[in-house]
Amino acid sequence: LHLGQASRTGQGAMSGSTAHNTRRWAAAAAAAAVIVVLPVAAMKVLHHAPPEPAPRAAVELPPPAISPAAMSRAVSIVESGIGEAYPGAAIAAGVGATVMDVRALGRIGWRAASPPVIADSTVYDLASLTKAMATTVAVLLLVQDGVIELDEPVRRHLPAFEGEWKDDVTWRHLLTHTSGLPAGAAIRGRTPAERTQRLLRTKLGVPPGRQVTYSDVGYLVLWEAAQKAAGEPLARMLERRVWQPLGLHATSF
Repeated sequence: LHLGQASRTGQGAMSGSTAHNTRRWAAAAAAAAVIVVLPVAAMKVLHHAPPEPAPRAAVELPPPAISPAAMSRAVSIVESGIGEAYPGAAIAAGVGATVMDVRALGRIGWRAASPPVIADSTVYDLASLTKAMATTVAVLLLVQDGVIELDEPVRRHLPAFEGEWKDDVTWRHLLTHTSGLPAGAAIRGRTPAERTQRLLRTKLGVPPGRQVTYSDVGYLVLWEAAQKAAGEPLARMLERRVWQPLGLHATSF
């Protein structure tokens, strides 16, 4: 740039060797510019990333097969309990979401006249699994929603749960079978409301937090308390928020 300005500003006053030298330096500068620019252009080409290869289509592999020997062993184990521990059972074997083998064994009741188990339609009583599949899930949903806290007294939502030491019984105590309530109780009444009233009057054997006693009574109280806190029947809440989203279409009360 400096040489170019010199040639322009001094073009009329230069003569002889001065003008010749100026033209020679200008030519040299032009050549230098070419030498500098070309390698830069070459560097740009050399550093240009090659095009990425097209992604390969995903190949879905079939799930691994369940060997006949493994299935036979499973059937044998379940059959050994029929008539002793349970009247019938259904077995489903698979990988992930793929069910690969289904078997139905035994009957739905203890009598010889009971209908046989049908693997894809027989509905079972979950019994005490209700504690885990329904009551506990409902309580933890209420905690997640900020409606209750595990260490607050249950009576805040269930005032009818009254009696000695009951002011100190928390949701956590009921969940962990440490409320002091007995394992079971004879609860009678002509109507559901009367039976619930008598349930809530069940006396504590010890103060809460003192000992662990697996208690059906405690989980019945827990159900009633959760229902009051939810403001709707728990069966309806669980159907809407848990069983239907999980595809448990045969699960209900």
